[in-house]
Amino acid sequence: MKTRISFAASVILALFVFAGTTLAETYSQNQTRSRNQNQIQNRRVKQNLKCLSVLDAVSETMVGEVADVGTFDGLKIDTGGGTIITVYGLGPVSFWESENVDRPVLKDPISVDVKKIVFSDSTFNKYILMSLTYKDTNETIQLRDPDTGCPLWRP
Repeated sequence: MKTRISFAASVILALFVFAGTTLAETYSQNQTRSRNQNQIQNRRVKQNLKCLSVLDAVSETMVGEVADVGTFDGLKIDTGGGTIITVYGLGPVSFWESENVDRPVLKDPISVDVKKIVFSDSTFNKYILMSLTYKDTNETIQLRDPDTGCPLWRP
């Protein structure tokens, strides 16, 4: 009888220890998950603030043909008369594939809507792509959200 009571008490004690450990682990996991979600949300807020600065920039439309498609150097557009403008924000290949649009190649006639960012010292401008239209097919791809200025390929 003592053995049965002792065994039952051991089993009950083991269950409480296991349940306590499981609850502690679950609490810890929830805290970690919550902290990670807060960090992700904070990053998104910071990104959106950066994106809003794009919206404040001056809008321009450029027409020409593709002079070069650089990996990190941007898309170079020959606007005629020997003027080549570099625009940035073409986005990853996977985004273009998901939109079922071919990326531009050399000599493609295009029109781009950009935002012209003028740096504080006014010595350098950077053109950020908002959308690109192929002049021969009129096919357009939107690259940035017109309301937030953020790239559409980002979550």
